[in-house]
Amino acid sequence: MRALPLREQWYLFTVIFLRELTVYKKRLPNLMFNFYVIQVLIFTTIQGYIKPLMYFGENPGRAGTVLFLGSIVMISIHRSFDFGMALFYDINTQKVIHYQAQSTPFYLVYLARLIFSILGTWVLLLPMYPLSKLILGDFFYTAKANWLIYGFVLLCSVAVITSYAFLSLSIVTTLQGVTALRTRGNEFLMWFGGFNAPWWAMHQSGAHWGYIALANPLIYATEAIRQSITPGKEFFPFYVTIPVMMSITVVFATICYLVLRYRLLKTENYVPRA
Repeated sequence: MRALPLREQWYLFTVIFLRELTVYKKRLPNLMFNFYVIQVLIFTTIQGYIKPLMYFGENPGRAGTVLFLGSIVMISIHRSFDFGMALFYDINTQKVIHYQAQSTPFYLVYLARLIFSILGTWVLLLPMYPLSKLILGDFFYTAKANWLIYGFVLLCSVAVITSYAFLSLSIVTTLQGVTALRTRGNEFLMWFGGFNAPWWAMHQSGAHWGYIALANPLIYATEAIRQSITPGKEFFPFYVTIPVMMSITVVFATICYLVLRYRLLKTENYVPRA
């Protein structure tokens, strides 16, 4: 089959990407208000103020910040799965993906959806900790923070989580399966992904917990975020976390593409564009 010229591929990719933007355009004001105002206030108050006080007393210092920084994986998973559920319904109910793939190569449809979801989650989460700093002030320890690196590692973290969400939701085909996935998969990844404790704490509490956590892609995300805002030798260095996150993203995204393409090819009357 004739390969499409690069310009045509870019055009088709842009059309699908802009279609997603149009779909979310009406929701954007509410999403921004929810994440930049309501979510920030609730998230900062509970995870950044009350929980550190409960764990460490009146002056939690850096330890309270370390605890706070891992909390973002909870919001990341929820937001990434919201985008992933749109893909789930488009495949299993509305059949939008089937329609798009009739006129556009499926790999372009898939890449547009994946990249849009990654960037959408990233844009919604990016201001979370800077706004938390404005609210918490010195209570949020950021003396050595590098906000540019934070933005980059957050993007890598979101890419890992979103590709995991897409892969998971490409395998399950029912809402019961989605519920089981959230309970059995997401909860495990979150709690062993540095949500409440960095890797060194898990390893010190028992070496086997540390080894289990190493198999969890989310631990590299929380370690990198902690390293970017409150750096220290106890956290994994960037030369470990960033390559691992990028590699896992590619693996998850590739497997997801193969699974979805296989499902499409088995669909009755489906004729692939490419």
